[in-house]
Amino acid sequence: MEVPLLEVLLYTDGSVTRILERFFEEVTIDPLETRKLKVEGREARLLGVPDGDTVYVRRVVIKVDGRPAILATSLARPDNLPGRLRRLVLQSRKPLGKMIEELRLETRREILRVEEARPSPEDEEILDVSVPKIPWREYLVYHRRTPMLLIRERFNPEVLGREG
Repeated sequence: MEVPLLEVLLYTDGSVTRILERFFEEVTIDPLETRKLKVEGREARLLGVPDGDTVYVRRVVIKVDGRPAILATSLARPDNLPGRLRRLVLQSRKPLGKMIEELRLETRREILRVEEARPSPEDEEILDVSVPKIPWREYLVYHRRTPMLLIRERFNPEVLGREG
């Protein structure tokens, strides 16, 4: 049985970047922004912080062979990021999964949602897609049994397969 790459990426609890490196010649990370954000409601509850708490937001585009494949938005809870990871999240072009591996952090990932949605105008522009729906997922990364990262990834089916 052959499983499409996009299905593997949507349901893995491992490193998406490492999987992409097995299928493509070049995988690069293009940072879009890193900033602080006050979270409320569902995001605060998922991260285990009070409403109004400040987290780090990191948005990147993961490109494969020069084509935008994934738009990833990470919300990082600063008080549960080990010091070196905190600095890297704010400054590095490396994928978060590789940073976690390099620092040998014990983590667990919990996939919360895997869905399809109409691409927003931003998705269309950044991912360069023109399909009726794009797959996306949301998951938590736990460290020390506490949420450390809330990550949302929006996938380009024109690059990764199973077009909208």
